[in-house]
Amino acid sequence: MNTLERRYRRLLRWYPKDHRFLHEEEMVAVLLGGSAAGQSRPTMRDTFDLARGGLSIRLRHAMGPESGHLWLGALNLAALIGPIVLLLMELTRATGTADAALRGFASLQDVLRSLIPALPYGLITLLAWLGRRRPAAVCAWAWVVLYTWLGLSPGLGVLPFNVFDGVPPIDLLTPSLLVFRACLVAVTLTLAPAPGPASVGTRRLLTWTAVALAALVASTYVPGAGLALPLSLVAVLATVALRSPSGRRAAIALFPLVAVEGVWGQAAVALPVAAAFSAAVLALIAWLARTGRAPSAPGGTPG
Repeated sequence: MNTLERRYRRLLRWYPKDHRFLHEEEMVAVLLGGSAAGQSRPTMRDTFDLARGGLSIRLRHAMGPESGHLWLGALNLAALIGPIVLLLMELTRATGTADAALRGFASLQDVLRSLIPALPYGLITLLAWLGRRRPAAVCAWAWVVLYTWLGLSPGLGVLPFNVFDGVPPIDLLTPSLLVFRACLVAVTLTLAPAPGPASVGTRRLLTWTAVALAALVASTYVPGAGLALPLSLVAVLATVALRSPSGRRAAIALFPLVAVEGVWGQAAVALPVAAAFSAAVLALIAWLARTGRAPSAPGGTPG
């Protein structure tokens, strides 16, 4: 294999693996046949054409009707992982309050109060895991309404925020972001026809959930750990997910929820931008997943 052929084969990596398996030798032969004598590098035109052709085929595979079942599975999985993530975050906050109580800086009442926001997400997660999409979506939307009311009610101290805390100026961005996260969970559950572990499997998802909770709790107790443990776990899970077509699509479906975390500390204008972006992503995924629905199941949703 000469240098030019090796470089052409490297450019053909733009194409999906199955396409290369069927057509790589033929494409290399055509490219070498059209090359000039003594040529050692692909021309700019060949480089551009190969990259464009490969990306075009990958885009058709990702957006075409044949990928509908993958997007459907990704949407169903995201509808379950969303409440799990928020449940873990609320449990981690409660763990921090419990640690403060052990050190004498908080009371048992504070610990019990900090557990209240975790209860709805626990119920929503259980219903979604069991495939009870309608009850899970109803609970999620009810929690959005209640979450907003609790944030606007002075003196309750249930949530990690309170708009009317009596200390001006009132910060509306933090409570808006927290309510927006709850809205994302509710919207995803509304769009997903059958939330559940899907191709990941119940045992594997339970294992990952337990490991994630352990990492978040450890980040509270281990001195100097900070966000290193949970971020390392996220990196590992992302690497595993991106290795499969359904995992990549699930990561896209969960990206709006992840992107909300990047809005913290930003200007208030960032929230409408995040909301518009999230709406566009979820609407696109729901549209792509429509071809994955079984035509023989008119209701399409258990529960």
